[in-house]
Amino acid sequence: MTTFPTSLPPTEEVIITIDPAFVKQVLDMLISHSIPFRANFSFPSKEEPAFSPHFPLKKLPEVVKDEQTELWESIPQFIVDSLKKGNSLSIEEMASWVKLTPHAFKTKFITYYGKPFYQYYLEQRMKYASELLLRGYKSTEVAIQVGYGEKSIIKFTKMFHKHFGITPKKYQMSHSVKK
Repeated sequence: MTTFPTSLPPTEEVIITIDPAFVKQVLDMLISHSIPFRANFSFPSKEEPAFSPHFPLKKLPEVVKDEQTELWESIPQFIVDSLKKGNSLSIEEMASWVKLTPHAFKTKFITYYGKPFYQYYLEQRMKYASELLLRGYKSTEVAIQVGYGEKSIIKFTKMFHKHFGITPKKYQMSHSVKK
């Protein structure tokens, strides 16, 4: 059985040739595992048929999900659950949760999700903040809920504005939220 995904440093490139019969299955596998990839396609000429009636389509081997893969796939939900509990997360905590050093966690996170942990975490925080604002919570309550604390409400407002291009109050007003 084939294990997937493999751990590659984000700067490495692997060039593979795929039998045309497997292209769709391979692309589906890469997409379903959120693995960043770049594809260059070249198709056979008329003299080289891609499919032959003498060779039926083959099925790819099943992907084996190990404990580590399942752990990495559960990170987005772990972040959301943490935010809903009002807890902030650090790289050190996340690295400990997946049993890696902080440096190894950062590298593998970029490989697996295509962006640094802090950027991904900030996006999740802002997404959750926008949901709370749409439910009618005040921006001070939202700032505390997404981990900014009472003394960092201005920082939250600036970060929200940077992310959405609008202040939390104007965001609520533009979506006609009334409490």
